Formats: sequence, C-alpha cells, structure tokens
Amino acid sequence: MTDFELQRRALVQQLRERGEIHSERVLAALAKVARERFVEAAHSEQAYEDRPFPITCEQTISQPYIVARMLELMELSGEERALEVGCGSGYASALLAQLAREVVTVERHAALADAARERLKELGWAQISAISLPTSRQAKSCGWPFSCAASARSLTETMPSSLPDSSTTGRRRS
Repeated sequence: MTDFELQRRALVQQLRERGEIHSERVLAALAKVARERFVEAAHSEQAYEDRPFPITCEQTISQPYIVARMLELMELSGEERALEVGCGSGYASALLAQLAREVVTVERHAALADAARERLKELGWAQISAISLPTSRQAKSCGWPFSCAASARSLTETMPSSLPDSSTTGRRRS
C-alpha cells in the first residue's frame, strides 16, 4: 500500500469518526478516488488534508468534506444521469461517477475542462463527459434533462439562475 493510499484511508476514517459523513457509498468513493492526481504537483503531498487547494485559472479543488457532504445530500441510487457545474480539476466528477450512472461536468474555463477531460480519460472514467461551456445557457446542449445537478458552490450559494431546472425525477439539486 502506498503512502497516498494510507493517507486516503486516514481521511475517510477521520470523516467517519467525526460523524460528518454517514453514507458508506460516499465514503467508499472517497476511498477509491486518488485525490493526489487532481491537485497541483506542489500540493500532492498534502492532498489528503481536509482542505481546499488552489488549481489553475484562480480556482480551487474543494475540501473533501464539502464534496462528500454535497454528494451525500444528493442521496444517489446509482441510476442517475448527473450534471456537475464547475468541474475544476475533475475530482468531484470522479467521486460523482462512483455514485451515478453517468456524469456530465461543465466548466467555463476551457483550460480546466481540457485538463480534467484528459485526466479523467487517463484514469479510466469513461462515464464522465467534461465539457467547456463559457456560458450556462450552452449547458442545454449537453442533453437535458438530468436526474440531478451538483455544484460545490451550491452549499453556500444558489445555483446559477440561468441554468434550466435539470431535475425530472424530483431529486433536489445539491
């Protein structure tokens, strides 16, 4: 077992012991996805600290707890076609792909979308489509409707109002 695998397991155990994340499916996804592959090289040794890190385009990779909580709130069964708004490095997309049938992730920064697409392809996440969309209106071209929509910003802010309601099954956005 590598140091990163040990650190990943320790993070999952920490979240479990703090009682912050209760979904075993979400915890299993966290245990499987290699966060060190999604952070900038300068931060790879700290990848499993429960905090955000800067990535390109003046964006951040979200704190693991925040992403895990967002996914837990979605109450996914595994049959969903999910939309993620703001793919960043692709970390949350990879976690979401562990919990949903298909993931489409949109990103306004083409450089981030391109890098995430390449990284996800390299890591074998075939059920994720990373798309660069400079405006949320273009998101309609991704094949609406979706079963659910996710955005880490939605835990503290509302989803962009220009996004159409993606839910056809009554599932809430997270």
